Amino acid sequence: MNIKSNTFSRVILRKKQRGVAAIEFSLGFMAFFLMCMTWAEIGYMAHISSVTDVAISEAAREAKLVSPSYDANGRLSSNSSNEFMTTFKNVITQESAQYGGLVDSNNYRFTIQYLKSIQDLGDYVGDCRGESDTSSELECGSSEASAIAVYAVEYDFEPMLSQFIAVPGMFRREVIVVQEYERDAFDF
Repeated sequence: MNIKSNTFSRVILRKKQRGVAAIEFSLGFMAFFLMCMTWAEIGYMAHISSVTDVAISEAAREAKLVSPSYDANGRLSSNSSNEFMTTFKNVITQESAQYGGLVDSNNYRFTIQYLKSIQDLGDYVGDCRGESDTSSELECGSSEASAIAVYAVEYDFEPMLSQFIAVPGMFRREVIVVQEYERDAFDF
């Protein structure tokens, strides 16, 4: 009787265990898949961050070398300020396009803040863009007699897993440069 009851209880136990491996696999696979997608999301964020870093450093380097045009009175012409922004924007767009098309150049916002002295730089608190300002380009101050410029780029980041992560991110980078054409106006 003992042998029959042992065999009978094993058969019942096996019937109760059916499908357990499939359930364990599906739960484990979901956890593994979520971990892999999180890893890919972090890699995507790191890629966008590094592309933005390279792009802003190259753009600031190129823009500060722009030679502005002067009018007959020796003053900067009205479109000289636009030359800096145009150069800045074009270089960032070109740099972003070189890295596999993962970065959408339409998600960039550009700001140039011109400062006249180191004291102005010390008083600088950040972006001159207002809360409600959604323009993609903004220049603050005058490029004339401004030896220092703060070039800033914001990138509106949308996560790959936007169905699960409802909060969009934003990367912001700033570079402080001495404008080459105004270097002699720079007072230490």
